Amino acid sequence: MKIKNKITYISSLCLMLGTSGCSLEKYPTTESHACTIDQTAYQMVNVFGVPIHESTPLTCVEKNEQEYFYIGSIDELVAFYQAYGIYGSQTNLLWIDFHLDMNEVARRLNEVIPARFSLSFSAKHGAVESTLEIMDSYYEEALMHAQRIADEVRNVTTDPSEQMRIVHDHLLQTITYSNQGGNDGYDEASDAFFLGLANCSGYSRAYFMVLRELEIPVLYVSSNTMDHAWNMGYDGTNYWYIDTSFDDVSKKNKDDYITTDRNYFYDQHKLDFRESDQEYVKRMQNLYHLQ
Repeated sequence: MKIKNKITYISSLCLMLGTSGCSLEKYPTTESHACTIDQTAYQMVNVFGVPIHESTPLTCVEKNEQEYFYIGSIDELVAFYQAYGIYGSQTNLLWIDFHLDMNEVARRLNEVIPARFSLSFSAKHGAVESTLEIMDSYYEEALMHAQRIADEVRNVTTDPSEQMRIVHDHLLQTITYSNQGGNDGYDEASDAFFLGLANCSGYSRAYFMVLRELEIPVLYVSSNTMDHAWNMGYDGTNYWYIDTSFDDVSKKNKDDYITTDRNYFYDQHKLDFRESDQEYVKRMQNLYHLQ
C-alpha cells in the first residue's frame, strides 16, 4: 500500500510550509454569517451532517457580494471536504486562517475520502481557491455500487455491528487480494467492486464506502510503517478494528481482524511514529459528533 495523495500548490500565497497562514485582517469583510448550503446536494454526499452542525456550523465571509467559506482549522477543512469534495472534482473559495501543514492535511483527508485525490490551491479574488479532484475515473460508479450493497445489507439487519460483519464477509467473498496492478496497484474501491481485485487500500476504501452508506462512522487508517491500510468503525457502543485484506489473504471468510479487541488487533498492526489509536478515536468523535 502506498498513499497516493498528490498535493500540489499553485500559489505561494499564505500556503507554503513555514508561513503564518492567511489572516482575515488582510482581507476586510463586510459580513460574517452561516454558509448558504444547497441542502439537497449536501445530503446526497454526507448523511452525517458534517460539517453543518448546530454546535459547530461552518462560517462564511462575504466580499464584493460573493461568499467564501472560512476555514479556521484542519478539522474544519477535513470536514468540509468530506461533505463537499467527494464527487469527482470540487472547487471552492476558502478563507484560510491557520498554519497549514500540508502533510497533515494530506493524511487527514486520506482518512475520510476513499480514493486517491489531487488537492491544489491558488489565489483568486484575494482569497484562496481550492480544488480537490478524485483520481479514480470510476469513483461515482463505485459510490452507486456501495449504495446498492448497503441497501441489501439493511434488508438483512439494522444492527451496525452485524452490518459491519456482513460487509466484511461480502468483500471477502467477492474480491481477491492482489498488489500486482502496476504502479498504482489495485488501490481503488472501483477495482475491488468491478475487477474483483484489490490491495489493502482497495479493500479498505471499498469497506469505507459501504459503511458510510450505512451511516456507520468509519475511518480509513493507513500506516507508512507497515505500508498497509485498514479501517476503524463505531457501532454506537464499541470501536471496531477491521482489516479485510488481512482476513482475505489468510483465508476466505476468516474473521480474525474484525474485532473490538484493540490489543489483539495491534499485535499485528503498527501505526506510524507519533500516531496512536486514541488520536483516531478522538478524530472520529469530532468528525461524527459522537458522545
